[in-house]
Amino acid sequence: MGFLALALAFVTNGVANVLLKVGADRGVSLDLSKGVGVFVANHAFLLGGMVLFVINLMFYIYALRTLPLSVAYPIMVGMSFLVANTLAVLYLHEALSWQHLLGYVLILTGISLVVTHGV
Repeated sequence: MGFLALALAFVTNGVANVLLKVGADRGVSLDLSKGVGVFVANHAFLLGGMVLFVINLMFYIYALRTLPLSVAYPIMVGMSFLVANTLAVLYLHEALSWQHLLGYVLILTGISLVVTHGV
């Protein structure tokens, strides 16, 4: 169950980062003069990203209850990176180079080593 919670944590983390990027690109304003409803509508991506970070935190805390930190943390960081970057390439049309791909392979290799020798 710990690895499932960890997977849900890194997926929500990766999606949250993409939502924050989209929201940041649309501009950030703390002006509440037009009402909270307008503020929420104008910042839906940012607020969605924040909500997903809270959900991510709940899943990650649950994962930490059952997995060693030396296993959970590298998986969390590496897979969050891969999820966010994959979504950025697919949905934000960010560039992908061979160096990116090599880095992804190295990250996955490191995660594989941590999982097979760390639990």
